[in-house]
Amino acid sequence: MLGGYDSSDDEINAADHAADAFGINRIEPSTKRTRVDGDSEVLMPQAPEAAPDVLAEDPLAQTSLVLRPTDIQMNVNVPYEDMIRPVQGPENPFDRQKLPNQNALAGHVEEEVMTEHAFRQQHLTHEILGYSHNPSTDPNAPRIVGSIERAEANGFRTLDGVVTTRASRRELKRKRQAKGDLGVVEGDGEYIGPWGKWDGDDKGIPIPEGAAAPPAQGEEVDDGFEDAEVEIKKGRPKKSTYKQESSIFHGKTLVDYQGRTYMDPPIAEAPHVLGEAGSQDCFVPKQCIHTWAGHTGAVSSIRLFPKTGHLLLSASMDTKVKLWDVYQQGNCLRTFMGHGKAVKDITFSNDGRRFLSCGFDRQMKLWDTETGQCIKAFSNGKVPHVIKFHPDDDKQNIFLAGMSDKKIIQYDIDTGEIVQEYDQHLGPVNSITFVDENRRFVTTSDDKTIRAWDYDIPVVIKYIAEPHMHSMPSVALHPTKKWFAAQSLDNQILVYSTDNFRQNRKKRFAGHTVAGYACQVGFSPDGRLVSSGDGHGNMIFWEWKTGRIKTRLECHSKVVIAHEWLPHETSKVVTASWDGLIKLWVRAAPFGEQTRADHDGAGIRLRVPGLKTKTFRVTLCWTAELLTPVGWPFFVSRSAWFTMALEHRSSAEDLKRDIGQTESHDEKRDDSLSSNVQVSVDPQLEKKLVRKLDMVIMPLTCALYLFAYLDRSNLGNARLQGLPADVLGGDKSGTKFDWVSSMFYFSYILVQLPAVVTSKLFRPRIWIGMATIGWGDRRTSQATAFNYSGLLAARFFLGAFEAAFGPAIPLYLTFFYTKKEMGLRVAIWFGFAAVAGAFGAYGVQHIDSHLANWRILFLVEGFPTIALGILTLFTLPDRPDTSKWLRGAEKELAIERMSRGGMKEKAGTVNKTHVLAALKDWRVYAAGVTYFGLNIALASIGVFLPTIIKSFGYTNARAQLLTVPPYALAAVVMTTTSYVSDRIQSRGLIMSTMSMIGAIGYLLLLVVEKNRSVRYFAIFMCCGGTYTTIGLAVSWYLYLVRTHIRPPRGPATLCCGFEFLGALLCLVLTIYFRVENARRDRVYGVPEKEKIVDTRELADKTPEFRYVP
Repeated sequence: MLGGYDSSDDEINAADHAADAFGINRIEPSTKRTRVDGDSEVLMPQAPEAAPDVLAEDPLAQTSLVLRPTDIQMNVNVPYEDMIRPVQGPENPFDRQKLPNQNALAGHVEEEVMTEHAFRQQHLTHEILGYSHNPSTDPNAPRIVGSIERAEANGFRTLDGVVTTRASRRELKRKRQAKGDLGVVEGDGEYIGPWGKWDGDDKGIPIPEGAAAPPAQGEEVDDGFEDAEVEIKKGRPKKSTYKQESSIFHGKTLVDYQGRTYMDPPIAEAPHVLGEAGSQDCFVPKQCIHTWAGHTGAVSSIRLFPKTGHLLLSASMDTKVKLWDVYQQGNCLRTFMGHGKAVKDITFSNDGRRFLSCGFDRQMKLWDTETGQCIKAFSNGKVPHVIKFHPDDDKQNIFLAGMSDKKIIQYDIDTGEIVQEYDQHLGPVNSITFVDENRRFVTTSDDKTIRAWDYDIPVVIKYIAEPHMHSMPSVALHPTKKWFAAQSLDNQILVYSTDNFRQNRKKRFAGHTVAGYACQVGFSPDGRLVSSGDGHGNMIFWEWKTGRIKTRLECHSKVVIAHEWLPHETSKVVTASWDGLIKLWVRAAPFGEQTRADHDGAGIRLRVPGLKTKTFRVTLCWTAELLTPVGWPFFVSRSAWFTMALEHRSSAEDLKRDIGQTESHDEKRDDSLSSNVQVSVDPQLEKKLVRKLDMVIMPLTCALYLFAYLDRSNLGNARLQGLPADVLGGDKSGTKFDWVSSMFYFSYILVQLPAVVTSKLFRPRIWIGMATIGWGDRRTSQATAFNYSGLLAARFFLGAFEAAFGPAIPLYLTFFYTKKEMGLRVAIWFGFAAVAGAFGAYGVQHIDSHLANWRILFLVEGFPTIALGILTLFTLPDRPDTSKWLRGAEKELAIERMSRGGMKEKAGTVNKTHVLAALKDWRVYAAGVTYFGLNIALASIGVFLPTIIKSFGYTNARAQLLTVPPYALAAVVMTTTSYVSDRIQSRGLIMSTMSMIGAIGYLLLLVVEKNRSVRYFAIFMCCGGTYTTIGLAVSWYLYLVRTHIRPPRGPATLCCGFEFLGALLCLVLTIYFRVENARRDRVYGVPEKEKIVDTRELADKTPEFRYVP
């Protein structure tokens, strides 16, 4: 309540203060008659007990001390001193043994009851007189807390018992300042009245009304208090603190060699800043490339220069406003000083020539951005929380300010007068947002309401208040002008319409922590992303369409209070925090790590990983091949003794969109394209990571492909088990079965291309899992087919779902494996297609059931597939940076490996340039013809292999059993050749060789008709050559086959020709890739093995990219 125990007062004799344990009323001992030994009464001195144990009955006086509900009169005459004594004691006065049984010194604190009067008496005594009773239960502690001298001088009385003498009043009056002249309003001698201050530190002892007590011995006392001077503190309106304005220019000259100031946008370095904002798709930033450090306090607000964004204005709690360069050197250009307290908000005019600032000094100031002069200051004595220019160009002399007195004030800059007041809120105004072509504006306040106003009419046209609403300190307008988002302090962002101001219940963005912080909410220039900081130093990005969190970016050590999207960029965001730093974030960072630059007025301090920190003056030196306005690709020192060149390997997509044009690569070597920064990778850690990836990813993906390919191989087994007789009406000609087999590939071809493009828009586990469930369901539906049409429909949708799955797996594997590791992994994955050919058909044929064996075969394949799809939805990792089974260094290495393979781009983006370039590239068509031919051979094996073997003269069961060895050999050969291919880093020669082997196998089937041993050996050659070639190809699968029920010559001729064609085209592509690699080595130099090659924009045209021949 009052104070703590001070051990330095132990020497004070506790017995001297026992006379008044609570420091109230008196110090002299009183007398009280006490009954002793029967009827005799003895007058004994008694010390007052201020905190007795209150009992129901007094054992000595036998009188009631507790008022009962039935009492109608008091049984004892209680003195006034006892009536104002604190009612203190156990919470339950009837529990006599409770207090003695408690060990207060061991840490237990007894609950006590004290009246409000007793508490206020002790509190005021300590506040005014400087001492009070010590409530500690320690018997060794002093009874008084505070000044013992003052307590002794006042006789240990409380404030109610202190009476001032005539001499003390005269002394008190002497210390009072003069009241002043009533006729003087301001200046020296102004009238102060009863609010005058004291000359000394001692405020004196105020005399409460009605206080009376016997005077101390020998003191003279007044009869009354009518002439007593009482110090009365009365609230006075606070005046605004005015500070002289000034500014400091941190550059050398105000104009450059062309006569331009920093107000002119850097057209030569960034020509795109004059374009239309939001015309290009935006992406989430990932890395910090620059840090502005200069504020000594927390940054409260930042604003980009209107339309161009080449300048950045920041306000801080250090009372300063700073102007920073964005596109050139990134240094501080000017510091504006003129506020006496923290700056709360800033805003640019439409042309950026002027800006407004407001602070807690109750001042609003208009500044000239170029000269740094303060044009005019405004104040109404209240604290402005938000300030906003009118958005119309013809109303740039008008601005609105939300004040702490619940009003929105409209000022005219030309006259400096308040021209309108909007007064309806019940709390300080936090935000002002213009809507409806600037005819209306929306305000939010601490009163947890949203109010809409017509401009210049102080009447609320819409009032939004719900019981569940919280304060909304920040509001942002969507680029389409149809919605505005409000940052609610219950950790969510709510969206409202700008026409009828109704909440869009379907748009709600949550998952961040902003309770207690006025974190700014914002939109990307294209409107596809919603962004906000939070109290943990993170930036959170949501998808506007779905409302789900896209990325959570760790930015600062303290709350991210403000952020701004650069209007003409695709992925550049500026963040500001209470840690005093402002950072620029982009989609890709230089060197694969964060490079930080801190700026002041004198120079730039660069901290590059692996290099010692240097401070030097710099200027920019651009190259024709690499021009990135925000990123500082090359710095060349002006000092003669020091030159340093740094390459900013920004993402090629940012390069193109920042410049607005595509740069062509010169045919001569440029040494600046080679990076001096090496990527350090622990080989043992990388091997351990690859083994972990193999254990987590490969089993599930291989199992998925096993079940995907079972249908293709077992369709031929189902044919031998009676499917044509049960469903196809016998099908003696085989035409219907050919259509059933082909229907799968018709839908596969139709769906494959859009499925591959669309798959990048979804998470891998969602896309792959749902596709697996879909084809598992369609596979079981084949068992329910009872006619030709039903089986065709089932096969059509089966092909559609498998088309969504097949090409997605190789793309998914590139997220985890490098280019050099992909050959073996894809071969193992595709090898399970060969394993599927030997799976289960022979055993199913011997099941004794009322269902046909071929129906059981489809059911056995379908139900496990659905279960596997559900498992995929919950267990398959999406990407290394989001996987839960990678920790620490493993996750960082996995992300670096993904970047090394050119897979920096996250899912959710489709590059139209890549699609058009692929359609114009002759190599794509050459590869397509190759894969087309190889897949015809592969499809022939999967569907017709049991029929081919049966044509040798074997029974159905024997033919199905003999399909197992060729598939097993194909799996072994595929794995072995793929391992060798990864070791020697060659694909084309091995593919050509194995394709030749497959072609020879089909050739043997054509020329040998009677020797079934040779023909069976030829099947081994066909399976081994074809499966190995497809496993190494890793491309798009196109299936098209037309055959007859007797397959010896038709498909064999077709497959033989395509195998030879595939072998020839593989040789052609191999020679071309080797020649192209050699040419690039001559022009650009041999690339470093561990260098990160970014192929997102220029694809295989990137100078550092090399083909695997």
